[in-house]
Amino acid sequence: MDFIEKTLGKTKSSTKIIGACGMWRSGSTAQYNMIRLVVEHSEIDAKVIKWHVADKRLWDRADFVFTSERHIGEVMESLERFGRLSGRKRNPNYIMKQIRYWKSHPRNTHQDFERIKTDSKGCIKQIAEVLGVQIDLDKVYEEFKAIKPPKDKWCPVTLMFPNHITKED
Repeated sequence: MDFIEKTLGKTKSSTKIIGACGMWRSGSTAQYNMIRLVVEHSEIDAKVIKWHVADKRLWDRADFVFTSERHIGEVMESLERFGRLSGRKRNPNYIMKQIRYWKSHPRNTHQDFERIKTDSKGCIKQIAEVLGVQIDLDKVYEEFKAIKPPKDKWCPVTLMFPNHITKED
């Protein structure tokens, strides 16, 4: 049983499924954390799943999909700096195929990398509006800004690695 199967299998049918399905190294973890915090600070019964690869099970079950994208050349350079340029991720065409898949989802909301970096408060507001929830925007924004990469190992809450943000990113 894989991650998607386990996650969807444990989720009540009434629970909203929110896919954070941006490109690798395009602000997708930041976007995931924005979505996670909006959900935590609202009354919505939802599960947020961060996933990059095309998957019909998640596509069919997702009530909302959020994507992020960055110029493919910058993605490839960032993957190399991050030490994750391996397997299929060595192929820019493969990466582009994944983001095209998720961007075509009928309930997709797209936020590009530069906006995620420069207008995270606006992105959080947009996420709350798309989800149809009320939040204390300033509180969620301050909590988001306080997120930092962990010091020693991967964090299962934020999904960040110690070297997650490189100087060039």
